[in-house]
Amino acid sequence: MRLFRLGTLFVVVLTGLVTFAQAQKPNTLVENDRVRVTRVDLSKGESLPDDNRYDAMTVRLKDGETALTESGQTEKMDSGPMQQSHYFVARSRRAVKNVGKETLPFVEVLFLRTPGKYVALDIPPSHYCNPESQKACVTERYLFCTDRFCAETVTMDPGAISTQHTHASDYMVIATSDFTWRNEPAGKPAADESFKTGDVKYIEAGGTHRLVNASGTTARLIMVQFK
Repeated sequence: MRLFRLGTLFVVVLTGLVTFAQAQKPNTLVENDRVRVTRVDLSKGESLPDDNRYDAMTVRLKDGETALTESGQTEKMDSGPMQQSHYFVARSRRAVKNVGKETLPFVEVLFLRTPGKYVALDIPPSHYCNPESQKACVTERYLFCTDRFCAETVTMDPGAISTQHTHASDYMVIATSDFTWRNEPAGKPAADESFKTGDVKYIEAGGTHRLVNASGTTARLIMVQFK
């Protein structure tokens, strides 16, 4: 009986350890020939798993404090609001570490194709509002570009309507807030799509549409447009 109890206790402890280990593994959200996108929750003192064979982008999904190590630099502190993002070139010395008190969720994007060449941009943010309202506006701001993709932040106030546009190449949406938008494709019925913070959606090229923030709150996202 004693051996049975010890064996049962061992199984329970082992099961707990396996569950804990699995909780620390990255959760793959999207994977194809272009990107591998994972969701990682970092406890205090933990660093993002990294494969520096590839260009990478990290997005923090919660306010917090991190320590960054970038190519050619020593570790530096970085604190700020959620949606904080960083871009790292392939084969660089790099690390993102949680130095705060609370667990921090991240989305990490590895760009699997041949590393691109960084392109310096000096483009002011785009800001426009619905004709009948100066409180329903869309703001777009470029973060960084290479000769293979561009990343930008997009903010849509409640009720804001984007311009009608066409995606000539694949693109990806990383939600940094909870929101619902109404997708209005040209010549097709509109459809509502809901996102939670950390959701990632990869969309293939083609189609013309406009978007309406159908939420009662501001929609925040990062858009990655491939070339």
